[in-house]
Amino acid sequence: MKNSGNTVWYRPASAVLAGVAVLVATSVHSFLLPEMIFLGGLLIWLPLALHLSAKDRFRSVRHAPSLVDEILRTAFWPCVAAAAASTFVPRGSISGMIAAGWCGWTTTAAVVSMTRLVRTSTRSLTQVMETVSSNYLVVSSIWFACWRSRVNPLDFPDGITLLTSVHFLYAGSLLPTVSIGLLPDSLAIRHRGMLLGMAVLMPVVAVGITSSPTVEIIGVLLAVLVVLLFCAELVVMSNSRQRSRTSRLLLALASASGVFAIGLAAYYGLSEYTRNTWILIPTMIRWHGVLNSVGLIGGSILAWAFTSSGEARSALP
Repeated sequence: MKNSGNTVWYRPASAVLAGVAVLVATSVHSFLLPEMIFLGGLLIWLPLALHLSAKDRFRSVRHAPSLVDEILRTAFWPCVAAAAASTFVPRGSISGMIAAGWCGWTTTAAVVSMTRLVRTSTRSLTQVMETVSSNYLVVSSIWFACWRSRVNPLDFPDGITLLTSVHFLYAGSLLPTVSIGLLPDSLAIRHRGMLLGMAVLMPVVAVGITSSPTVEIIGVLLAVLVVLLFCAELVVMSNSRQRSRTSRLLLALASASGVFAIGLAAYYGLSEYTRNTWILIPTMIRWHGVLNSVGLIGGSILAWAFTSSGEARSALP
């Protein structure tokens, strides 16, 4: 993935400042852990991933920045800030309306991404996955706005609404984005299979949760397979001497975190399928949630950031 000039759409310094703001806010406001995980993804990992992506919906070498691009770029941080600010307002219609600005941004970005995909004569899997990622980001934002509005779609328990938003943010949007960023330009068959698995993972799990325990366990097994494949790729990358030492260490830590996180997910999925209480959701949030968000996704994005700018993507494993 090549850079398109020196234009910086998302400045890492902004993400760092946002992260500091979250840490300060947690000292004066009692966040739920899932909310903290969501805000970490929204204020830190997502901006960094968008900044690092050289083929994202704004910095693509396939088109010059349009007026819509400029509007989206300008509106990004205000909309993100609105979503974060909604967590300081008591849950209800006002909080939901504040969070709705983020829904508007993600929807507009997804429409732009889909429009460009349709208008492109030769579509690559990378372009398709970028569009998939942007659409899952829309789903995450809608579920988050529902959570802030005290609306629970499909009669889900209250906390599950927030967890659904978190899963679509991390597994649906950030995981494909960081995968595209770390994988080589020339995708092998195993890479394509892994990315396609990521594309269908969230719908399969969603259908299973709402209609069929059998489909749900299939979705869990698919998630295990996809994440283990991704972690295996991280191990391969961590052994590459062409990457910086920091990048290799972060890749190894991210891989280990991902294995433990998906292992817990498999354990929970089997307990639900067999109707046993082997592990509870609060335990899953503390361990699976943190390992996945900070360890796997955060570590992978930081490894991407620490990859030296002089490395040729095509030369990396």
